[in-house]
Amino acid sequence: MPSGISLKFRITIVFTLIVSLLLGLFAWFIYFFSKETQQNLFFERLQERAKTTANLILEKDELDSLSFKKAEEIFANGLPGETIEVYNSKNERIFSEPATLLRKPKPASVLADVHFKETMMAVSGEHQSLGILYRDNEGNHIIFVEAPDTVGAQKTSSLKYLLIISALVSMVVTALVGWLFAYRLVMPFTRINTGLKEISEHNLSKRLATENEAKEIMLLIKNINGLISRLERSFQTQKVFIANVSHEIRTPLSIILGELEVAMLEKNEEALKTQLTSFRAEVKRLVRLSEQLLWLAQVTRDKYEIYFSKVRMDEIVFEAVHSITRIPRGNRKINIEYSKDPVDDSVLMVEGNADLLRALFINLIENALKYSDDNKPVDVLIDYTSSEVRITIKDRGQGIDQSEISKIFKPFYRSSKSKDQVAGNGIGLYLCKQIVNVHGGQMNMESQPGEGTTVSLYFHQA
Repeated sequence: MPSGISLKFRITIVFTLIVSLLLGLFAWFIYFFSKETQQNLFFERLQERAKTTANLILEKDELDSLSFKKAEEIFANGLPGETIEVYNSKNERIFSEPATLLRKPKPASVLADVHFKETMMAVSGEHQSLGILYRDNEGNHIIFVEAPDTVGAQKTSSLKYLLIISALVSMVVTALVGWLFAYRLVMPFTRINTGLKEISEHNLSKRLATENEAKEIMLLIKNINGLISRLERSFQTQKVFIANVSHEIRTPLSIILGELEVAMLEKNEEALKTQLTSFRAEVKRLVRLSEQLLWLAQVTRDKYEIYFSKVRMDEIVFEAVHSITRIPRGNRKINIEYSKDPVDDSVLMVEGNADLLRALFINLIENALKYSDDNKPVDVLIDYTSSEVRITIKDRGQGIDQSEISKIFKPFYRSSKSKDQVAGNGIGLYLCKQIVNVHGGQMNMESQPGEGTTVSLYFHQA
């Protein structure tokens, strides 16, 4: 069907066509069966007339007077417009009714067919003809009886017009019923469409009602409401994210502006150096924030837009360690170990983006170093199984309360202890979680206050 036609109209058309086709086939069957039955009944009457003719004409010498008289009475009550012909074994017409029949005798080919088939029936319009082979002691005879079945034709014609009118009326009724059926069927979708029009970015908390609907419609509404819920969370996250980013950018900029204004008035060289050191720290903070935002923008793109290739995870870990510049080398104590020697390169290979994975390990190892106590190393364990690669990063720092572990992966969230002791913006762990997700991996965190934190990463082997 052409595009732009309403679903209601499509359903009505299809429903009407299917029902009309079934009714048409049923009407044709009734008409054909009735016509065939009528013709068979008339052939039976013609056959009775042929037998009566045989008894009267060919068997009269063998009938008693009573039987002959009865045969004459039956013969006298002939069919309207009938003609009877009797042929002997020499194909000569020996009897005809009416006696003044001017029709030419039957062709020899027709008589030969009756001799061969013994019975021959034919229909031409209203006329039906029957030819039978009759055997008696005087030889084989052929009897032809023909007559128009006027009454049967009238009945068949009346039935045909009645079926046509019934079919047309049925099509109209079917179209109306189909329209009502389509209206009831499409009504839930109309309500869904109306409900969706009332939902915008300003009222994403509103949901579609699911009362008294079919199971499939309820499932559709449930999925739509789930989509709206995800959109609502996404919008809320976006709003919080923008507000937090604005705050994180404005704070160092305000500090920098204040430090610059003080530095312009300061004449003491030592105080000026202190101001520049503070200025430098805030600039580093801005640079760090911009880097993390850029990584976050990349990781939140469509997965199919990110370039993936086979990378060796231990090499990425070593590159990440050497790329850490924000923590002085003297304060870096990192132990990298293998749980067992790799049998070949393939056991540590994963399908991933090298830059994103490097950013993942830089953030996690930097966090471990920042939160570890002085002179306590960070352990990095590289392990593998037959199907996955596991990287474990363990620090011996202050640890995280259990109540806060589920919250620290939210953007800009910082635990109560870290806010006061370590500088940061709360994007790092959220970024790490997104990188792991885009690689189809798993990230687990275990922590005990005062004992440190262990982060375990699981990736499928390439």
